[in-house]
Amino acid sequence: MKDRVNTLAATSEIEVVYNLAAEMGGMGFIENNKALCMVSVLINTNLLESSRLNGADKYFFASSACVYNQSHQLKTENPGLKETEAYPADPEDGYGW
Repeated sequence: MKDRVNTLAATSEIEVVYNLAAEMGGMGFIENNKALCMVSVLINTNLLESSRLNGADKYFFASSACVYNQSHQLKTENPGLKETEAYPADPEDGYGW
């Protein structure tokens, strides 16, 4: 999906897009290959723009708990993470960003 031609084809005549895609290889891979992890940025950018160009009505982007402030992730009595708790940002280095 990092190729725009593919994202345009995948979103053609689609009303709702669920973006669950990412280039992933585990934390060790991420720490040693940060530039390669930018492929996920291409996937997300191309899929979002293709969805817009093709007139999708709704777009759902699934992320990771690693985008949240690390202090929220360390609490043992955590009732769950909320989108409003993503800021102030202090995500896990590399993967969270």
